[in-house]
Amino acid sequence: MMDWMPADPTFLPNDWRIFGYKEEGAQDARAIRKLQKDEIPVVEALSTDESWERWFSNTIGISPLDTEREGLHLLLCSRAPEVFEGDPSPPSYLPFTLPIWELVVPSWHVHRGITRVISRRVACFSATKHLNSSEQPEFCKCGAFVITIDSCIKVLTSAIYSAYLARMSAGLPDDLALSTTYIPGTKSQFCIVYGCNKSQMQKIQRRISLAGDGLHHPLTTVGIFAEIERERLVSAVDDLVDQFSLRAEVLDMKYWNTDIPVDNRKTRENLAICLRSRELADQIRSTKRQISKFISHIDRFNEWMTGINSEATNNTVDVKERMKFREIGERIRIRLQDILHEYDDKIDECKMMSESLSLIMQTQWNQIAQKDSTTNTKIARVNNMIAVETKTESIQMKSIALLTMIYIPLSCVAQSVFSTSLFNFPSDGQSIVSKYIWVFVVCSLVLTLVTVATWHYATNWYEKKKLERSNSFKFMGDNLV
Repeated sequence: MMDWMPADPTFLPNDWRIFGYKEEGAQDARAIRKLQKDEIPVVEALSTDESWERWFSNTIGISPLDTEREGLHLLLCSRAPEVFEGDPSPPSYLPFTLPIWELVVPSWHVHRGITRVISRRVACFSATKHLNSSEQPEFCKCGAFVITIDSCIKVLTSAIYSAYLARMSAGLPDDLALSTTYIPGTKSQFCIVYGCNKSQMQKIQRRISLAGDGLHHPLTTVGIFAEIERERLVSAVDDLVDQFSLRAEVLDMKYWNTDIPVDNRKTRENLAICLRSRELADQIRSTKRQISKFISHIDRFNEWMTGINSEATNNTVDVKERMKFREIGERIRIRLQDILHEYDDKIDECKMMSESLSLIMQTQWNQIAQKDSTTNTKIARVNNMIAVETKTESIQMKSIALLTMIYIPLSCVAQSVFSTSLFNFPSDGQSIVSKYIWVFVVCSLVLTLVTVATWHYATNWYEKKKLERSNSFKFMGDNLV
């Protein structure tokens, strides 16, 4: 089965497990109502179970045909406390208990697709529409009661609705999720924003109060969601640009002096800014793709509303109201296109920071490589000096060894021969040399020649083997090439 939007908008038993719930009590939430008859939105704080029960007792059970419901019904859910220290809870963690959520879902007509959207960690936008004929009242089907044509048309179109789902990327803090449902038959829309902090609640509430007649367009709440996301992304890029600007000294010409030592801490900071700028650019591109989907859906919404009007006659939504919807939709489109252009500028800024810091770090690495090369050259020179000195000492040792090989046989023979009867040393000081003195001379010369010849042969044999190994390695290298 393909992973498309669920055809049945009703929650299944497993869908409730996608969300996290507060074990007891409730936290801050705000219910905002801006009906057609109201000049200003009505805001109600829902921070306890008693306030939720009181709110449900006053709202649940109202007929979908009641004109009192025409307008916007908005619920702002505050972000739940941190699950782990330093790790903010995701928007899927609700600030109230499961029984309250079981009442919120049907009251705000929450589409089942929110379970898939809110569990993802990437930016996304999706839209779907439904025609649930099972929700049409029996009296409209069989005509058992006398009702007006306008009321029957409103009943029929109350079963038709569109659902919009959106999600911010979790790559930045304060990410939000949104689900909104629009019922054209009652001209009512039900919107829930998940994971709001106090600042975001105030911003959304302020935009709702300034929206005017544009608030009754079903895509206005999604547009406000896109504005909040724009502020989040632009603020992140601006903060990163400030960090980059504070490091402007790295662009100074004196920074390229190789004599100045490289600061490893600054290098790590430059690398962190470079990587962060690339991540932000990717997140902005992802958000741009979702906004493009949103812009293309504005025309589909107009076509969908036109189709509903053609089926339910012009009494449901007259031509003037349709033109008003088109005008508001065009204003939303223009604003979204401005956001896309601003995103392009922010992507360019991220690209500028990434390329500049990449050049700086590459230069730093070249400086390190250059210093390493200089150090290696100095080491090579020292090694060369050591090798020359070693060679000199080796020559000296060679001379000493040669002299030793000459004198050791003589010493050995002298000690052996002179201790014999070849020589006689009388007491009167006159020496008597034996006629076999030539044996001493011959033995000394033979031993000396044999010793020197053996050393010379051994030395030449070692040099020959060394040369053969060098030639064999050279031959193997030529074959590899």
